[in-house]
Amino acid sequence: MQSHRYRFKRIINSIPRSSSPIRILDIGATPFTVFLKENYPHYEIFALDRTGLMEERCKEKGIQLKTCELDNDPIPFEDSYFDVVIFTEVLEHIFRPPTSVLKEVGRIMRHGGTLILSVPNIAALHNRIKLLFGVTPLESPDDQMKKDWVHGHGHIHEYTMKEITSRLESCNFRISNKTFLQQSASDVIEQSDKKRRIPRLIRWCLHAVIPQFKPTIYIECCKA
Repeated sequence: MQSHRYRFKRIINSIPRSSSPIRILDIGATPFTVFLKENYPHYEIFALDRTGLMEERCKEKGIQLKTCELDNDPIPFEDSYFDVVIFTEVLEHIFRPPTSVLKEVGRIMRHGGTLILSVPNIAALHNRIKLLFGVTPLESPDDQMKKDWVHGHGHIHEYTMKEITSRLESCNFRISNKTFLQQSASDVIEQSDKKRRIPRLIRWCLHAVIPQFKPTIYIECCKA
C-alpha cells in the first residue's frame, strides 16, 4: 500500500467533487476503499472483489462489497448504476479478453460517467533494461497463471499506453486524460534502503526526463 501511495493520491484528485451523493465502485477492494468512504462519507461507495476478505472492514464503514470472479462472471450490478468506477491495477490480472472486461465495466456506468484506470507499463525503463540483456520482464508463467492464489492470477498481460487506450476507445470510452505515474522522490527516499536509494533516485530522474519510462499508465475517461 505504501509503495502505491502516489497512485492513490492521484485517484483521490480524480474523483468528482459533489455536494450530492454519487455512486462509486472500487474494483479490487483494498484498505484504500475504506479510505475513500472516510474521505467522502456522503458518497455511496461499493466494492467488488473475488473474495470476501475485506467484507467485514467494508461493512463497518457502510460499504457494500460484492464478490465476483471477473475471469468468467458478469459484474453483479444493474446497467448504468455507477457515476464513477475505479479500476486500477486489476485488468492485468484477469484471464479474459480485456475488451470483454471493459465492455462489462461500461455496462454498469451511466452515460458520461467516469472510469479511472491504471495498469503496469510494459515499456517502463526497468523492463526495457531487462529485455536489453535478454531477460523477460514478466514473472514466471507458472506463478502468474496459478489459480490457487487468494488474489487470483498474477500479471497475465501488461500494456503499453497505445495498446490500452486503443482498447478503451474500441469499448466506447472517451479519453479525457492519460499520463504516466511514478513514486515521488520523497517516497523513493523514504521507502528505499541505503544500498538501493541512489540507483532508484537515478532511475527516478530518468523517468522525469522521459515520462514513457515510468512504471504506471494512468487514464481517466468517460463513457461516451
